[in-house]
Amino acid sequence: MDISKYDVICIGGGGAGVEAAVTAASLGARVAVITKDPVGYGNTRISGGRMLLPGLAEDDNSELFYQELIAVGQYLNRKDLTEILST
Repeated sequence: MDISKYDVICIGGGGAGVEAAVTAASLGARVAVITKDPVGYGNTRISGGRMLLPGLAEDDNSELFYQELIAVGQYLNRKDLTEILST
């Protein structure tokens, strides 16, 4: 059995996991990313357009975006931070 040693292990290959891995690696850490999907394939790719181009749909508003973020986060989100992000 091969045993690998890492300084940082990032669980999840979405935007936050990849950003954490890149930052740690740029500081010289040996980094592993563990993800069930291809790197960068998480919900970040879906929500990115919504955050960059709000108002594309007529019914688009910050409350709807908040509710979608909470649902996508499986109701585990910190509601205070989700509210800040969605406004």
